[in-house]
Amino acid sequence: MKQNLEKVIDQNIPEQIKSAIQILNQNHFEAYLVGGSIRDFLLQKKPKDFDIASNAKPDQVLNVFKNFTVIPTGVRYGTVTVIMPGQKMEITTYRIESDYQDYRRPSQITFTESIHEDLARRDFTINALAYHPEKGLLDFFGSQKDLKSKIIRAVGEADQRFQEDPLRILRALRFASRLGFSIEGKTAKAMYANKILLNRISKERIRQEFTSIITANYAKEILLKYKDIFAVFIPDIINTFDFDQHNAYHIYDVYRHSIEVLDNVPNELDLRLAAFYHDIAKPLTFSKDQSENGHFYGHARFSAEIAKKSLLELKFDSKMIDQVYLLVKYHDIPILPEKNLIKKRLSKFGKENFFKILLLQKADTLGKAKEIIPERLIIINQIENLANEIINEKTPLHIKDLKVNGYDAMQFGLKASQIGKALQLLLDAILNDELKNERQSSLNYLEEIAAQILKDN
Repeated sequence: MKQNLEKVIDQNIPEQIKSAIQILNQNHFEAYLVGGSIRDFLLQKKPKDFDIASNAKPDQVLNVFKNFTVIPTGVRYGTVTVIMPGQKMEITTYRIESDYQDYRRPSQITFTESIHEDLARRDFTINALAYHPEKGLLDFFGSQKDLKSKIIRAVGEADQRFQEDPLRILRALRFASRLGFSIEGKTAKAMYANKILLNRISKERIRQEFTSIITANYAKEILLKYKDIFAVFIPDIINTFDFDQHNAYHIYDVYRHSIEVLDNVPNELDLRLAAFYHDIAKPLTFSKDQSENGHFYGHARFSAEIAKKSLLELKFDSKMIDQVYLLVKYHDIPILPEKNLIKKRLSKFGKENFFKILLLQKADTLGKAKEIIPERLIIINQIENLANEIINEKTPLHIKDLKVNGYDAMQFGLKASQIGKALQLLLDAILNDELKNERQSSLNYLEEIAAQILKDN
């Protein structure tokens, strides 16, 4: 079995990596492929990058590879980037780390001659493997067993690993959500014990990990099981935990419903974020009628505002924030299988966002009581079909689709500030089937509109 695993690794390692290890060996240095690439090979995944660990010091690595492109990426921490034809790799000196004063980088690094000591400083056992083309696989911490059992386990003392760099808490959740692994008991306990330390981590680093978690295939399980950890940096979700919606259509509390919706949209960041935040304001807008049924008037608008504030705090870019704001604000906008209404919605949101809102509405439906799902899905499918018909018919949906333009409007005496209004009125008339998108009829109608605008002014 061991030989088979090593064969899998050996067959997949790029020749440039083998060559780099061989060059170091020929210069009397140890060298191993380490970390995530080996994990990925054993999981039959393609690694994104390759890391080599060696007892060669940074200046020695620079000298050994002087005939190649070499970048002193992080010499202070023992890391040098080597670029061989068609392949980039990082070569890092075996090291021991201590005193993580900024909860990210060790303030003290000691180079060592021991690959065992180097692997012992790593975060999780699944990342603490080393491989040499001739010596084979080194596994000091039960890494292969944990990979086989689909377990995320901290190397050594879990508390120490998370106190060194609290972001490892989210890294554990990211690996679990990406790989479908469970988190070992002591490791999970240490994650909860140290979760408040996430407040010491930059929002940019948190955003990066959170993004990877919620767009993963197993995000649902992680978001539900470890919700208290996510609440550290998104405290607005706390109110949604166990919040009974008092509505026959809803079988889940607000938070669980939101995660069900997230699980039912594609792994696209804007949709996943929109699903996560879409009902976050429900506890703030909750009211009951005389029959004790729950209502959440205006929750979509307030949820959009909370989402915007939260995403700003997490340092998302403005384009993504605006996109999520739109999807959350209009996630429950009424859309019926009526062509005129669908044309107006397509015109308002654009083709891409219209279908994304429908995806959210479909996912929202799937997160509700089972008895209402079939009928609503039939309606959504009808809406999709009609929308595609409208698009295929090349129905004008935006001012740029009209057979007339601003220059035509100017013929009728309209000023620049009045042209947009006139063209929008013309588009509305076409969307309402009051006239066809033909040049002459549009010019005639535009002339009437212009006369009315000039009269009113």
